[in-house]
Amino acid sequence: MTDMNISVARLWRLAPWSGNRLMRRSDRLESLSILFVTLVLAMLIPLAGAVGTSTYTGLSDAARQVRQTNQQVPAVLLGDAPSPQTRGTGMYDRARAQWSVDGTPRTGLIDVDGEIQVGRTVDIWIDPEGNYTEPPSTGAENAFGAVGAALMFWAFGSAGCVLVLLAVHSMANRYRLRCWQREWDSLGQTRGWSLN
Repeated sequence: MTDMNISVARLWRLAPWSGNRLMRRSDRLESLSILFVTLVLAMLIPLAGAVGTSTYTGLSDAARQVRQTNQQVPAVLLGDAPSPQTRGTGMYDRARAQWSVDGTPRTGLIDVDGEIQVGRTVDIWIDPEGNYTEPPSTGAENAFGAVGAALMFWAFGSAGCVLVLLAVHSMANRYRLRCWQREWDSLGQTRGWSLN
C-alpha cells in the first residue's frame, strides 16, 4: 500500500501543473501528452462501442434486405463427391444441383453442408433472377462482425495514440540532450563524447 501511495505522489509531482522548479518545459509537454493520450484512450472505448453498434445495424439491415429480395427454394443434388476443382472453402463442399424457378429448371454449383448424395434435397437461396446466392448472414455472424469492427477501431486508435506518445517522448529526449550538450559546452570543458 505504501509503494502505491509513493507512486501516486510521484505521478502527481510529474503532472504538467506541478510547481516543481526542476521540471523543464519538455517534461511538462511530455506529461501533458501522456494525460491527453490517456483521455483519448478512455474516449476510444465508447467510440468503439458506437462503431460496433453501427456495424451491427448495417449488417442486420443488409441481411434483412437480402431476406426480402431473395428466396429459399429446394434443390436436388445431381452429383456425388466433388472433384478438386469444385471443392468449396471452409466447412462446405460444392456439388451440382437442380432447382426450379417459376417452372423453369436451373442447374449450377451450390455449397453443401453435410453428405453429398444424388437425389438429396437441400434448401438454397436464390436471387430475384433465380441464380444461386449466399444465404443472408445470421444474427450471430452480424454480432461477430460488429465485435471485430469495434476491436479493430479500438486497436488502431490505441496504436495511433501510442505512436503519438512515442514521437513526443523521442522529441522531448532529443531536446533535453541538446540542452544538456549546450550546458556542457558552456562549462568550458574539453569536448569529449557528445550526448547527441
